Amino acid sequence: MIAALLLWAAGTAGPPAPTVERRQAVAVRWDAETKSCVPTVRGVDTGDVESEAGKAALASALPDKGAELHVSGASDVPYACVAEMIETLKRAGYYGRIGLTTGPRAERATR
Repeated sequence: MIAALLLWAAGTAGPPAPTVERRQAVAVRWDAETKSCVPTVRGVDTGDVESEAGKAALASALPDKGAELHVSGASDVPYACVAEMIETLKRAGYYGRIGLTTGPRAERATR
């Protein structure tokens, strides 16, 4: 009886992990010329996410606001850029888990 109860509790603890389809990635790169952070989704720059055009591009690139989002930046990207991107996503209404992805580029690509 106790074993069955433990199995039940283990199976119901916390929300289920999102399916692969509900995981989206945002890469942030540093544009040294303009001294600005540029978010990229599936290889496409979404532009300045503070502008109306940038917000529309981000919403188009990331249509599922409840999806789990993985935000990453190369080693030359200031941490403030990545932190600002996470905050921008929250202000834009993304309510799924938003996480910071770290590690070597090749390792991230295989996740």
